[in-house]
Amino acid sequence: MTKFNKIQLRWSVIALAVTSMLGFLSSEFVAKKLIVSAETARLRVLLDGAEVPREAGVEFYSVLTDGSLLGNENLAIGSLSKENTLRLVYRSQEGVAYREGWVYVSGPAKFGSETASGWRVARSNVAERMESAFSAVLVVVLCTWGCFCGMFFAYHRSLLGAVRGKSEQIRKTFGLAGPEGKREIEEELSELCEGLSKIRREGDRALSELQPLAAIATNASEGLFICDASGKIEWANEGFLGMVGSSLEELQQAEPFAYMRTERNDPLYLARLGRAVEIGDSVSLELEGVRPDGSVYWASLDLKPLDSKADGTQRFFGIQIDITEQRRASAELEEVSRRFALAMESANVGIWDWDVKRGDLVWDEHTYGLYGVSRANFKPSYHSWMNCIDPDDTNRVVRSIDSSLANGENIDLVLCVRKGDGSEAFVKSVGRAFCNEAGEVTRYIGIASDVTAEHRAKKNLIEQKEEAETLALRLADAVKQSKKAASEAYQATRAKSAFLAMMSHEIRTPMNGVIGMASLLLETELDEYQRDYLNTIRVSGDTLLTLINDILDYSKIESGKLEIEMAPFSLRECAEEAADLLASKAAEKGVDLICRVDPGTPAEVVGDITRLRQVLVNLVGNAIKFTEVGEVELCVHGPKDGKVHFSVRDTGIGIPEDRMNRLFEVFSQVDSSTTRKFGGSGLGLSISKQLTNLMGGEMWVESSIGRGSVFHFDIAFEELGGASADPIYAKQEALVGKTILIAQPNSVLRGYLNRLCQGWGMKAHAISSIEHCPKAERFDIVLVDEDDAKLGAAGCNEISDTLGFEPELVVQLLNYGETGGRSVFEHRVYKPCKVSSLLDVLASVGGTSRDEVSKSEAKATDTDAEFAQRLPLRVLVADDNSVNQKVARMMLKKFGYSADLVANGVEAVEAVKQCDYDLVFMDCQMPEMDGFEATRVIRQIERDRSSSKRAYIFALTANVRGESMEMSKEAGMDGFLAKPIKLGDIRHALKEVEADLISSK
Repeated sequence: MTKFNKIQLRWSVIALAVTSMLGFLSSEFVAKKLIVSAETARLRVLLDGAEVPREAGVEFYSVLTDGSLLGNENLAIGSLSKENTLRLVYRSQEGVAYREGWVYVSGPAKFGSETASGWRVARSNVAERMESAFSAVLVVVLCTWGCFCGMFFAYHRSLLGAVRGKSEQIRKTFGLAGPEGKREIEEELSELCEGLSKIRREGDRALSELQPLAAIATNASEGLFICDASGKIEWANEGFLGMVGSSLEELQQAEPFAYMRTERNDPLYLARLGRAVEIGDSVSLELEGVRPDGSVYWASLDLKPLDSKADGTQRFFGIQIDITEQRRASAELEEVSRRFALAMESANVGIWDWDVKRGDLVWDEHTYGLYGVSRANFKPSYHSWMNCIDPDDTNRVVRSIDSSLANGENIDLVLCVRKGDGSEAFVKSVGRAFCNEAGEVTRYIGIASDVTAEHRAKKNLIEQKEEAETLALRLADAVKQSKKAASEAYQATRAKSAFLAMMSHEIRTPMNGVIGMASLLLETELDEYQRDYLNTIRVSGDTLLTLINDILDYSKIESGKLEIEMAPFSLRECAEEAADLLASKAAEKGVDLICRVDPGTPAEVVGDITRLRQVLVNLVGNAIKFTEVGEVELCVHGPKDGKVHFSVRDTGIGIPEDRMNRLFEVFSQVDSSTTRKFGGSGLGLSISKQLTNLMGGEMWVESSIGRGSVFHFDIAFEELGGASADPIYAKQEALVGKTILIAQPNSVLRGYLNRLCQGWGMKAHAISSIEHCPKAERFDIVLVDEDDAKLGAAGCNEISDTLGFEPELVVQLLNYGETGGRSVFEHRVYKPCKVSSLLDVLASVGGTSRDEVSKSEAKATDTDAEFAQRLPLRVLVADDNSVNQKVARMMLKKFGYSADLVANGVEAVEAVKQCDYDLVFMDCQMPEMDGFEATRVIRQIERDRSSSKRAYIFALTANVRGESMEMSKEAGMDGFLAKPIKLGDIRHALKEVEADLISSK
């Protein structure tokens, strides 16, 4: 083989090796990365979709927090173990996860409830695409190598031929002749050719090495850029330009690093960046960036100096990676960790973390307390942990832990702890084992809880069991009797529950008639006294129903299953109704009852009015009971920190400080003498506190012996921040500029009335008695109190003589229950003074009765006699009680409907067969066939008909428990009305039907 052929063979082998290496790097770091990145992006789009698509080569899994799959803990993803599954999930959340030809993507998810959580995992098989990419790279490599070899052979031959053809000329030029000169020249030329070839090879090699690097840099998803010492961008790849949302020309024209100058970036970070550029140092930062379109992203920036140019110019190479998703995931993880810590704190559980290899042990604050040590003087480790355990129990604990370590098992121990003060405690420690690939335990993470009481109880049970076993023969008969008694008690409990449910239904049925007829009567023309009496009947009926519900829900309160209803209501009306219920009791004792609502209170909130009114009635009733002289004040304060504050103040006997801790205990009062003197079971305050807690609030008390008590509680209502203030406290056009004299002996009520009138735009002057009236002033309105000692039985003329002028209007405040027989004043308002009642009377000074306007508006709101003309419907009422039938028929008549009546479910089904009804009010509990079964039959009849017409069916029931609502939905009913039925409920149901019919057209 000639020297020429050897050179060609050598360079062919070198070219093959170089192209093979470049091909391997391209397939491994370019093709593989591009395929995996593209597939990861596609899987993430599919995973974020609302529904799981079905695509070939893509699989979806639901992974729980222990690594098992949802629905079957024995299944796994491929052949992965639970631990490897969790590691793969964590990797796929942080970035790209590729394993054995599969690409994995995961995201956090909830499965049905807050307690079932984990990740949704998607994987796609890219093995075939990877093989195709590798084959393509191999073909390119072979083609490149072949082209290189052909070009090299041709170039080498042409160069050698050129040199040989010019040999004689070269000899003559340099004065060489003969074979020796020829040989010398050939050797020099050969050396020159080899040098040139070497230089060319090195250049080609450098170029071939730079080309893939340039392709990788240009097409990399990370942002790569080069900038000068001022921060001006000289070059950037597409990844960087896409990340900042600008072109290279725009970046070069903008201020250096302008895209990172946001308010959320720490100025010190930007100063560090500027300082690093100034001194030519490296810097790594995480900063927020803003694109020209306003979108925000987070990026990790690594800036490193490059070798200076020949002219001394310093340049920097930067790598910028988008970490927006990582930051969002980190924030979500921090929030989950915070909630987990709160949950652990609420559950009275400590958390510990033991690094087995290093022996490090980490405790939270609660764990320190469980072992009777403090963070300041105790450093947790495995050995110090063992020193906290009772010496008699140490050997057992060590053996158990060693066994768990050897077998890779979890820890579940009850430790006997000897605290520093000598006391003994028992701590239950449960830890989960984390193993490496070799199956060795490397870490335990667990919880610790105080089980001293349970352990002692268990020990006592064991001792009692041993004693009981010795007396087993003697107590056999007693056991039988106990079982019999327990069975009888169970049957009695079931009978009691059934009795309560039956009594609730039986009581609600006549109450439906009482409250329903009262509501209908309120819609007629009534005088002031009749309307007040009927309102009292209605409110009392509602309270009686509340007490019935309390009896049925008491067991739910004890078990923590009481449901809080969410419905809009007026805080002012709720407070005033609670005060009205107890007004007569306060008047009998001669105690002033004041209901004060701040003007900033929202007009309407969303919550449970029944439970709130129950709490207010309990607190106000207790305050009146323990107050002999003075006043009781119910206050509703404006919203603060998302909550509304309530307080009930009295001037009663007060509560000793050392006995306040017994106030909220069940069946407990301050002492036995209180029970004998004032009565009561001691259950009201306990229920009130529990109801307050269920409504998202807290209750507490302040008291002083002989000076009275103040009970406070606050309630968190939904959407409180956006609620508007009650318009009744705004300026009233009819009263603006009017002057009013308020003569009120009670200073608290006097101040409240003064602020109320000023808020309406009036010029108010408040005094304690009519005798203190300023002689030089005249007033349009005079408000006097029945309890004014100087007023006596004076009439309007005598008042005018006393005042020295004749006011346009004189209004007298009367105690509850007074008929006004001994009063000679035409205009009267009853205590506790309602804001709406006082405003109605004062508005009459301008000749317009606000009461008449509000009544007409109320009637227009509650009933509409032309409703049937606007929405003609065939209506059927199914109820087995004639009183309920009558109430429903008369209420529907208010809206212009004439309803057909049936007495049970069978008759309702027959009526539907005979006539196509548009609306059916169906009682749930009826003889022969109940409302649920009748509804199911009616729905089947409608399905069998060829017509698509469907009746609207609303449930009527006295059972207000949640299961009745669920049963009505399952039966196919469209709505739910709780007895006693109100006009507003009927109107709301008709509105729902009207809206549905309009939307379906």
